[in-house]
Amino acid sequence: MVGKLDPFEESNRVKHLSVFSWGFWGWGTATPQLVSAVDAAERKRGFNPPIFVDIRFRRTGRAPGFKERAFEDLLGWQRYRWMPTLGNSSIGTRKAPRIACPMAANQLLDVVLEGKDRSARVIFFCACESPADARYCHRHLVAQLLLRSARRRDVSVNVREWPGGQPSFHPLTLRVSPETLYAVARGAKAVPLNRKKVPTDFAGIPWGTLVTLKAGRDELPTAVGPAAYRLGRWVLPRFQEEDGEPAQDTQALRRQTTRLRRKYGLD
Repeated sequence: MVGKLDPFEESNRVKHLSVFSWGFWGWGTATPQLVSAVDAAERKRGFNPPIFVDIRFRRTGRAPGFKERAFEDLLGWQRYRWMPTLGNSSIGTRKAPRIACPMAANQLLDVVLEGKDRSARVIFFCACESPADARYCHRHLVAQLLLRSARRRDVSVNVREWPGGQPSFHPLTLRVSPETLYAVARGAKAVPLNRKKVPTDFAGIPWGTLVTLKAGRDELPTAVGPAAYRLGRWVLPRFQEEDGEPAQDTQALRRQTTRLRRKYGLD
């Protein structure tokens, strides 16, 4: 059973099929936690667990959870498809990305339509970090091919970087320890959540969501992305320029976040 759709997702479902692209950088040793978080996010939106489509040309690399058949064995055949035909055949060279078989986008669309029949959306993925590297990764070419295939078949499809959505205008509130607030103020790259279970309230929040950290009477606004599992704990990765200083007030932070979302192609 799936949950009740919120109005935004229900409207989107009627208008078009939402498909997601994504990169697994950082999740190589935490695939069970990844699946739990993504499933929780989709369940909250009113969908069944998604189908993952692997668009790597080769399933090699150093991430043990995604090496060879590891992720396929974790998910099972109903929820995992490997499509090397949509991989970057120029991988390992200095040449521009090149999709091995562009016509394979039709097969990806078939998987999207298959998922629609069982209320499961599709996430096609590779290794490049999400969302920062999505602009340079071959998955943006796959997205274009999928949209072209959908137009030819008169299917309305929307492709977004996981988890999609727009940040709420009103910041969320998160109570943290004084040590955590101080660490974030000093430049920590993530906000620890100190939870053992999947933080369902943060699992599928859009990149650029504003959160007000509170420790006693002290407050600090920050911009974050969906919950991630890093070094044995759940955290909220901060959403900011690598070499930039985050704004110190909510209005300036919102403007900064809007620019960064546009830069990463998230709007």
